Amino acid sequence: MAVYNFGDLFGRILSMVKAFWPSRRVVVIGSCVRVIFIPILILCAKGIIPTQMAGYVLTAILALTNGYFGTLTMVYTPLSSGLITDGERALAGQCTGVCLLIGCSIGVLLQLAVVLVL
Repeated sequence: MAVYNFGDLFGRILSMVKAFWPSRRVVVIGSCVRVIFIPILILCAKGIIPTQMAGYVLTAILALTNGYFGTLTMVYTPLSSGLITDGERALAGQCTGVCLLIGCSIGVLLQLAVVLVL
């Protein structure tokens, strides 16, 4: 838990440095690529990957990318070129907040399913 929280915090801090902001395309691709961590972490949890260090390293990388790409997604959304008025930008920001909460809720429910399967 501490490894994940520290990695997430570091990713959010890293996203505060504008020099490290990639293009929107890289953010979308990076967010989608993170899915590969799920089966690998499940293999670690089942003991198929025998060392615990792999689980810690993968968790740290997953957390770092979560904080980094998650924050950049929330920043880039209201800055989209298709949003013209301040009201549209505010609504886009609110929608990203709602999507974040829905994603957290789905994650909690999936975690319960994974625990039951393992």
